[in-house]
Amino acid sequence: MNLFQILVSCSSPELAVIMGVVKKLLNLIQICGPILLICSIIYTFIRLMQNPENKKMFARIKNSALALVIIFFIPLLVDVVMKMTDSNFQVSACWNQNTSVSLSPSYIQTNKDNNNRKNPLGDSSSYEKGTPRPSTSTSTGSSSSSNGESSSSGGNNGSSDPSYSQGTLPSEGVISGDLQIHFIDPSSRVDAIYIKAGNRSIFVDGGYKADGKREIAYLKRIGVTKIDYYIGTHAHKNHVEAAPAVIDTFGIKNVLVGRETCNGSGSTPCSWHMIKKYASSQNVSLSGVNARTLSPGDTFSLGGLKITCVGPSTVNNNLNSGDTGQNYNALLLILEYGSVSVALTGDNSSSSHTKNAAAQFPNLMKVDVLKNPHHNGNCSESLYKVYSPKYVVFTTMDGYLPSSSLLSKLQKLGVSKTYMATNSKDGNVVMSSNGTTINFKTRN
Repeated sequence: MNLFQILVSCSSPELAVIMGVVKKLLNLIQICGPILLICSIIYTFIRLMQNPENKKMFARIKNSALALVIIFFIPLLVDVVMKMTDSNFQVSACWNQNTSVSLSPSYIQTNKDNNNRKNPLGDSSSYEKGTPRPSTSTSTGSSSSSNGESSSSGGNNGSSDPSYSQGTLPSEGVISGDLQIHFIDPSSRVDAIYIKAGNRSIFVDGGYKADGKREIAYLKRIGVTKIDYYIGTHAHKNHVEAAPAVIDTFGIKNVLVGRETCNGSGSTPCSWHMIKKYASSQNVSLSGVNARTLSPGDTFSLGGLKITCVGPSTVNNNLNSGDTGQNYNALLLILEYGSVSVALTGDNSSSSHTKNAAAQFPNLMKVDVLKNPHHNGNCSESLYKVYSPKYVVFTTMDGYLPSSSLLSKLQKLGVSKTYMATNSKDGNVVMSSNGTTINFKTRN
């Protein structure tokens, strides 16, 4: 490997640090160099005015002005060269990585860990070393509806469904910008979460059909024109009925769902089955849109954001309109961005699923931010202890706010602050991170 390859390589975090230092030095030169030269030019000009016949002073001013131009444009030239370099070196991505990521020890360790992880492609050897291959066992049973969250069955897509496949998951591990997670307030008791990592994006759930209009309006207002992936955590109507409109509006071609099936879906995952059913009733075409399931152990990265499915450990396939059973089918996802981690839980407030995930993925479950399971749900203390979050975000609505006893319990468990994506409280809650620090904005 030659010197240039070493400098542009991001194959190891130590070399990435070198590039980060180079980038910072160039930025320092771009700022400080012109200031010093301007001061020098002014000083020399004053001396020239005192002695107009001094040709050396005139030459010095000319040379300083030339140096000023060169120094100012050197960093810009380097940027252009980096982006025009052979793509095999991944120069541009690495260069951008070190533009935005803090070069802290925690970041270095995180990237070391990321380099040792692989995406699961159906091969048991592709799972993280030391992590057992997850079980895909299912349980059967039924439960009655308790709060109006329901998914009806219909149609028969079966195993012949051409839109459902088990294709590969993306692997884009280089951080290229800040992470943003928008917990949207559609004035309803639903999940509607927009995630942006660098120039890639994901939308999670969406709620009822009427919620979709507010969500789409919000996304357009913040400048969203295209979304790469849609994730449906589970098949409840108050999570996926708005999915067809969001998928159609923002040109989403890839859908990720849980692996449970339901009455009438054949072997098609229930969430995808219901999305297609709602699309048909809304006269929305899903042509060219493909879906695949996520199981515990599945990992993919997009724009430097690493997402690991850690649950549910089992699913209930014998469902009709049952509420709790489908809630417990909701995907458990851990998002990692640098040293910052976030847990998205859908409506899965199952303590057993959470404990199973902790046993299988002990290094992932302690997170910085927890999306509270099941809206305003008062989950067990053991569940919160597993996640041990610094921040908790509730996706709920006015009239269904978390109880004061729950908030008090969270405070005692070490939660620094809670946020509520609801109209009377925080409105749209936006979390942002550079991979090291976390910031929140509300009422956006």
